[in-house]
Amino acid sequence: MAPNKSAKNGTANKNHNNNNNNNNNNQKNGENGIENLKKKQSQKQIKVKKPKTRDSDCCSINFIKYVLIIVDIVFFMSGTAVIALSVWTLLYKHQYVALLTSSSYQFCTYALLLAGIGAILSSIIGCCGVKRENRAIILIYIILLILVFLFELSAGAVAYIYERNVSDELNMTLSDTVKSNYAINERVTKAVDLMQQNFKCCGAVKFEEYNESLWIKSTKDDLLVERDGRVVPDSCCVTFNRTCGRSFHPSNIPYTGCIYKFTDFLREQLIILGSVGLGICITKLFGIILGCSLYIKLKKLYEHNINQTPKHLMTRDRVSFIYGIDESDDERLPDPPSSINYRNSYMPDFSESSANRPDSIYDRRN
Repeated sequence: MAPNKSAKNGTANKNHNNNNNNNNNNQKNGENGIENLKKKQSQKQIKVKKPKTRDSDCCSINFIKYVLIIVDIVFFMSGTAVIALSVWTLLYKHQYVALLTSSSYQFCTYALLLAGIGAILSSIIGCCGVKRENRAIILIYIILLILVFLFELSAGAVAYIYERNVSDELNMTLSDTVKSNYAINERVTKAVDLMQQNFKCCGAVKFEEYNESLWIKSTKDDLLVERDGRVVPDSCCVTFNRTCGRSFHPSNIPYTGCIYKFTDFLREQLIILGSVGLGICITKLFGIILGCSLYIKLKKLYEHNINQTPKHLMTRDRVSFIYGIDESDDERLPDPPSSINYRNSYMPDFSESSANRPDSIYDRRN
């Protein structure tokens, strides 16, 4: 009986020891798990997202900047070309506007002139905004591009619409203009004489229209062109000389009117103006899209970095953290305060543990 009791006691002791070991292991595992969980939580709290850079996205800020500079150079060149075309039209192709009752032709020319000036200004402002990465300047650049786009689009649209209607307008008004205003209105008189000389024609539709004009029927002596026996103006003559308009022989004057050649001339000019306006306005869309993309990316970059900046960083470190400036770019950062007392007034107190003190640009410079 005694051995059985001792065997039972030994088995009980072994079970008790095993239970204690299991409890100790479970306790250690629990403590290790709690410690690991605390470490993970502390790592999540300490971990700071890496600030966005100019090359962090697929269409990076630097890439958009380079493309936008190229686009601005194209805008500058195209604006210069549009101004040259507008000035050429005003100097050499606007002598006949007095014969037109509609101002559409003049509107197209002046609208393109303003658009060319705006394109040159926008290209200069755009380059400045890209270089300085100033969102206010980029916003002005976008607004100016939108205005230029609207001017060019309106000029092109009006030119194409008027090109379809100019023939009907001249058929209704040119003949009456010649009959009612020749030798009476100075601008119309100069325009008619120039039209007849350049296009080698006489009258609006036919030379007989002058027989019904106020120039022939008027009894006034203060007419701009002396009648003196003329049946047609001297500008109708094939070979111009004074008083050559007294004869309407086919060898002396052309019998065809000016409306046909004048219509073709205006339609060609309107097609040129319309093509330039509508063609160049498409390029402004690329500038508007790129400008908006750069503005949005700069705004997101600033907001992202300023939200991720640790609060304990000082003013100078905060600037370098937000804009990604390292110690090699110290000239871009503000100078440190000269007074030590002023510096200590806003620096956190790290007197207890210098090991926890964050790196500072001031320390790196010293």
